[in-house]
Amino acid sequence: MAEARRGRAAVALVALAAGAAGALGWAPAARAGALPTPPPTQQPGAPQRPADAPAAEDAPDAVDVEITALTSAPLRPDDVLAVGVRVTNGTDEPVDGLTAELRLQPDLLRTRDALGAWSGAPDDAAAGEVRLGEPLVQPLAPGRARDLVLRLPADGLGLPEDDASWGPRGVAVDVVDARGSRLSADRGLVVWYPVADGAAVPDVDDPARVGVVVPLTGAAPDVGTALVPDAEMADLVDGGSEGSREGLLGRLLEVAAVPGTTWALDPLLLDSSDPGTGGPGADEAAPDADDGAEPGQPGADDAAEDEAAGGAEGGAPTTAPPDGATALPAGTPRAVTAADPTAGVAAWRADLLAAAPDHEVLALPRGDVDLLSVAAAEQPSLWAAGLRQGRASLARAGLVGSPPQADPQQEDPPAGGEAGAGVRTDVVWPARGELGERGAALAAGRGAVAALLAPTGGGTPDGAAAVPLDPGAGTADGGEQGALTGLVEDAHLTTLLERAATRGEDDPRAAARLLAETAVLARGGAADRSGGPAGALVVAPRGWDVDPGAAARALSALLDAPWTRATPATALPDGPGDADAGAGSGREGVLPDRADGAPPPPLDPGVLTAIAGALATTDALDGTLTDGAPLTAARRSLVAAAALAHRGDDGWAAAAGAAARDVAALSGGVRLLQGGAVTVVGSQASVPVTVANDLGQDVRVVVAAASSSPRVRVRDDVATTVAAASRTQVLVPVEAVGGGDARLLLQLRSPDGGVLGPQVAVPVRVRLEWAEWGTAGVAALGGLVLLAGLVRSVRRVRRRPPGEGPRSPEPAVAASAGPPPGAAAEPRVAAGPPAGPGAGPPPARTSPPGRPPPGSGAPEPHPADDPQTRPRRPGAPPARRAGGAARTGAPVEESP
Repeated sequence: MAEARRGRAAVALVALAAGAAGALGWAPAARAGALPTPPPTQQPGAPQRPADAPAAEDAPDAVDVEITALTSAPLRPDDVLAVGVRVTNGTDEPVDGLTAELRLQPDLLRTRDALGAWSGAPDDAAAGEVRLGEPLVQPLAPGRARDLVLRLPADGLGLPEDDASWGPRGVAVDVVDARGSRLSADRGLVVWYPVADGAAVPDVDDPARVGVVVPLTGAAPDVGTALVPDAEMADLVDGGSEGSREGLLGRLLEVAAVPGTTWALDPLLLDSSDPGTGGPGADEAAPDADDGAEPGQPGADDAAEDEAAGGAEGGAPTTAPPDGATALPAGTPRAVTAADPTAGVAAWRADLLAAAPDHEVLALPRGDVDLLSVAAAEQPSLWAAGLRQGRASLARAGLVGSPPQADPQQEDPPAGGEAGAGVRTDVVWPARGELGERGAALAAGRGAVAALLAPTGGGTPDGAAAVPLDPGAGTADGGEQGALTGLVEDAHLTTLLERAATRGEDDPRAAARLLAETAVLARGGAADRSGGPAGALVVAPRGWDVDPGAAARALSALLDAPWTRATPATALPDGPGDADAGAGSGREGVLPDRADGAPPPPLDPGVLTAIAGALATTDALDGTLTDGAPLTAARRSLVAAAALAHRGDDGWAAAAGAAARDVAALSGGVRLLQGGAVTVVGSQASVPVTVANDLGQDVRVVVAAASSSPRVRVRDDVATTVAAASRTQVLVPVEAVGGGDARLLLQLRSPDGGVLGPQVAVPVRVRLEWAEWGTAGVAALGGLVLLAGLVRSVRRVRRRPPGEGPRSPEPAVAASAGPPPGAAAEPRVAAGPPAGPGAGPPPARTSPPGRPPPGSGAPEPHPADDPQTRPRRPGAPPARRAGGAARTGAPVEESP
């Protein structure tokens, strides 16, 4: 029955217990586990006079007793055992004569099973000897509850004080009536420790190593902005009361600040709390911090993330609060003015960065990507992108240095090992600690070396905090992988921590039992691990609604006991960070074939496939856009859509689909336009192609071509820049080696080789014979012209009389022309008989032979037909005129 009442400590019960504590003079403990001392006027065992309070709503219909306060620190002989008790009357009648009894089981409980048997025993089971009785002086009215504190000096418990007697004992509180009949009982545990301060713990050669993982996760990112909205972030930190740190993340950071804890940190919270990356208070026009370059520089977003992930070799992280902020102790409220409502978030971020160097930080992918859902959908690119973005966020916050990169040729850089002092990006945490073979293969293929697992998710023998896992033969995307270690939580200790420190429960028995469990673990560690130290891992759940005060007491029981040592999760025995790893448990964890981490159900694989395709499109656009900011925003949105916190979100699928459509619109803004068929008639030609850019910025693209036929060969791809909102024509050089039809397959690519859009096929008709025909036609035409000239020349030669050579044209002599000035007149002598005295008039002018007489009206013969005027052939004698004189063009002198 005691175990059945485990969750009955409601808020009202806590308030009543606090009221009773105040009435009794209790003061808040300055240190976890410290107990209040009685006020000077109150003696141990003196009757109490508290005011009764209403019974809890879930109180049984009977008289009931419940332990409300119990020490969670080792009990030493000079201490006082104080047990807070609440007695409730669930009947319809007043109850009188009740007595609360404190009992002790003096026998040492040596095993964890013995602890469980004692705590779960029924009310009527033996509960040891009565050490103290406290009567309820006043009757208890129906439906009322009364709080008591039973105090007893530890040296009055009757326990041996030798060192070897240390260990867990059982305590119980009974309520008996006036006749001594037991009406109800509740049980708890204390650890008797009569060992002097600083002395070695008997029977413990090496303290048990205990690791506690505190989640700094749980915020669902808005898919559109890839950040936690400002109002939600402020509520997560301050819970609606500015500067109070009453929100989930405010309380979790207070618990995470406890020394020795390991953090599971979602880097999304660093961005969402930083105005420089669009968090609360960010200017909407502020440049995207992911760019890492001035706007307009290509590939700035990926360059920044890759540089952030790689960094300088051996670089040390910077963890000082930004802008010179002074780090205050965790949990210290910050003053927030109405004019600056986001200052509480910024102060929370500063405290986180200041405390991080003192803890091991297991950095999750940005947005806490759902590993199991992504693995089931076979979309490893989403996981890889989340890792890159997470490392970039850590680098912007100054938390990481240089993670090693196993394969520089690998498309997506692996998660790496130690990313900085205490910051690791190579440990995965699947939903609810359940990891199937697909998830293990994906994680190992991306550089993970360990996984936080629940016992059902990895299979673990008792006492083994780390077991080797077999993630399969290869990764989900065909890559190689290394070994993977399962860091298996102790499910019972985790449950006890939740009971001890969750709001609304605050079960003090759970915190005391945590101390007892670690004592048993330390004493039995040598037997469990062949001489090595025992180890236990406690993993608080995502979204842990923690009570910081109760958590501080519970964590002190786990980490501050003399027989335990706070240990980073990866440094637990046989873990990847265990420098003294030995043979281990000798057993291997077994992974189920499939694990969903349900409930709630995993993310829809169809939607994840769609956003993975959109992510591949953004990768293809690398180097194309002159301003990389749109690509950075698109990638963040797509990865945010794969966040684990979206499980069960009804609006998730619509938001993810919108993000994928935005990328499709971005990619579709740059495209090839379909052209008509092209005819090639020569061996060298250029095919015209039109590239359209509908985006608001210049783009750089490459037109790549391939031929479907050996008849056409592509000489080279063509790179070009297309101005914003314009089109340009590109000439693709080709070479034709044979006639026929072919298709030219055109593909638009980014300068980095990414494929942009679908292929465009252009029909090409190669007609090399047309060129041959044209050449033959031109040659034939030239031959005809030459032949015509030759024929005409021959015809002219044939028409010339025999013996006639070519003639020079006769100079025309003007009738009125005389001799040149100063020259003697040269007599003109005509052929014929000399003129003498008495000669008659000159003879009448007659026409040359073959010509009609002047004035006869007959047509003149062609000069070529006149033997006197046509040219003579070379070597032919000059033609003679009628008088027998040869026409030479010179005067003929008369012979003497």
